[in-house]
Amino acid sequence: LSFQALRDERMTVVCSLQHDLFGRRSIQASQLGRFSMIGFGADLPAGRHLRRYLKKHGVEPHFTYEPDNIDTMKSMLGVGDQIAILPRRTVQREVAAGTLGAIDLEPELNRPIGIIYPRQSSLSAPARAFLDFMVEHADPDALVLGDEHEEEQRIPLAS
Repeated sequence: LSFQALRDERMTVVCSLQHDLFGRRSIQASQLGRFSMIGFGADLPAGRHLRRYLKKHGVEPHFTYEPDNIDTMKSMLGVGDQIAILPRRTVQREVAAGTLGAIDLEPELNRPIGIIYPRQSSLSAPARAFLDFMVEHADPDALVLGDEHEEEQRIPLAS
């Protein structure tokens, strides 16, 4: 298999509005060990990446649940006492709507995003065109919003 990097996504600590962390601007990774967490399982690349980061910063995480998708995590965070570390861009709508809180994680943690495809001597013309399109449009500083009833808009993400 081959991997084409597209961008890195900054990860952020996410919590409910009732959580003790809500309202903080940032938190050190080393302080996360005292909180119950929701996170991807160790069998998934994102879960392994997060566990390596936490271990590097001396944290033995206490995962209470390990769903396999971000939407389930966000739903659980809204009603629970746990935190999660998720890609910042995946919670922008909830933070803007005031349903979840986001706290900067220090030191910064980024998740690599890319395309995995079969290693071949050459890709077909449509596959190459798709790969080139994805590389060209992998803008890490914008979130694309829109549906069939509204014009697509690009919204800059806060730093």
